[in-house]
Amino acid sequence: MKKRSLKLAGLLMGLVMLCGCAGNVDEPAVQEETEPTEEATAETTEDSQEESGDQPEEQDAPAELSQEDYEALYAPVIDEIMNTIEEGYDYEKSYDYLSEGLVERLMYGEKDSLPDEIGYWIEDYSGDGVPELLIGYSEAYDAGDQEMIIEDNIVGVYTIKDGKPFMTIEGWARNSYRLMDNGHFYNCGSGGAMNTIIGECHLSEDGTEVIWDEFCFTEGRADGSIAIFSNDSGIADMDISDELDIGEEEFADIMGEYDLRCELIVWLPIRGYGQELNDIDQSMEMGNEAMYLFEDYYRDPTQANWKAFMSMAPQDAVLFIITNPDADLVELVGEPYMVDKPDTDIVIAVSLAPDTKLTLENGEVDFTDDGDVLWNPAQDKIYEETMDRGEAIAFWMVLPEGVPTRAMQISTADGEGMFLVSSLSGEWDQRCKFITAE
Repeated sequence: MKKRSLKLAGLLMGLVMLCGCAGNVDEPAVQEETEPTEEATAETTEDSQEESGDQPEEQDAPAELSQEDYEALYAPVIDEIMNTIEEGYDYEKSYDYLSEGLVERLMYGEKDSLPDEIGYWIEDYSGDGVPELLIGYSEAYDAGDQEMIIEDNIVGVYTIKDGKPFMTIEGWARNSYRLMDNGHFYNCGSGGAMNTIIGECHLSEDGTEVIWDEFCFTEGRADGSIAIFSNDSGIADMDISDELDIGEEEFADIMGEYDLRCELIVWLPIRGYGQELNDIDQSMEMGNEAMYLFEDYYRDPTQANWKAFMSMAPQDAVLFIITNPDADLVELVGEPYMVDKPDTDIVIAVSLAPDTKLTLENGEVDFTDDGDVLWNPAQDKIYEETMDRGEAIAFWMVLPEGVPTRAMQISTADGEGMFLVSSLSGEWDQRCKFITAE
C-alpha cells in the first residue's frame, strides 16, 4: 500500500504583516498638546502614504489545509501510540499524548491486535474549520436474549493548538465519553458506589476547551439515600451545585435519554493511519463482502451488525446499491417494485441515514468536452420514497448494457448523491457499491 509521509514538513500558516513607510515632514515651531482625532490620524496616514508612494501590502489568507495535512499534524499522536504498543508502556517515561484511558487499553490489550482495535476519526466538532482527532475503540456487551450492545469509548479528543496536537478531552474506564447525535459528547463516570456522574458537553469554538451543557452527579446522604446535584462547571462539588428535586428513577431516565442519543463512530484502525487505498482496497470496499454484511444486518438488525456493515462504507456514503443480489436477500427485502417486467434484473437501494429521499427517474446522459458526465432528467418520475436508516427497496428493471437511461437521486441531511442505474459487474466484478455524497 502507498503510505503518506507522517512527518510534519512545510506546513506553515501565517499572515504577511502590514508595512508602510511614512515620508519626512518638518515639525511645526509650536506643537499643541492635544491628541489628534481619528479623522486627523487617518488623513495624516493617507497623506504620508501618498507622499512616500508606499501602500499597505495585501494580507495573504492562510493556506487551506487538506485532510492529508491534518493527518500529518496529528501524526505525533499516532506515532506515540504505535511506539508504545511496540515497546510497551514505560512508567518512568514522560508521554506527550497518551490519555489515561489509552494507557489502560495498551496495558491490558493484546499487542498484535491493538493496532486494529484502537481506532481514530478526524472531523470538525468545534466548528472552526480545524478538524479534531478522536482516539478510541468499541466494546460489545451482552444485553441478554442473544443481543449484543456496541458502545464506543472515546479516550482522547485532540485539536491543533500552536501548531501541535493538544488533548482537550481525556477519557478512561471510570470517566467515559461517547459521541452524541449533535456533535456533542456524553460523559458518564463514577467515583464510587453512590457517586455517578453524567453530562453533555461540547468543544469551544477553537476546540481547546470543554463547555458543559449539563452536568449531574449523585452523592450519598447520611440516611443512605441519594441526593442529585447539577451545575455547568463539570466539577462534582456540592458547594458550587444546585440540588435537584428528582429521584433515582428520574435520574436513570436522564441517563437512558443520553444513551439513546449516542451514535457509533466507524473507527478507522490506527494501523492504517495515513495510508491511501489502492485499487485492490477499493475493490474490497465496494465488494460483495458489504452485501453479505448488510444481509446479516437485515436478518438480525442489531447495533453490532449495523456497525460491521458500515465499517465497509466510505465516510461520506449516502446510499448502498446492490444489483442482482442473492435470492436469500431478495426474499428478506420483499417483492421488488415493478419498473419493468418481472424476472428482469433486480436493483436494491439501501438507505444509510434517516429520512433519505430517493427518486428514480428517466433521462439521458450527455458528455462534456472534458469527458465529464452530465445527467439530464426527464420530467416524469418513476418512483419516489423517503426511507429510514437501514431500509431497503428492491426494483425489477432492465440493467442496460450501454449508456444508462435511469438514475437514482439521493438526498439526505448530510449530503446528496446520484447513481446512474447500470450493471456493476464491470467494476471489480462486483455487484454492489457505496454511493458517496457529491
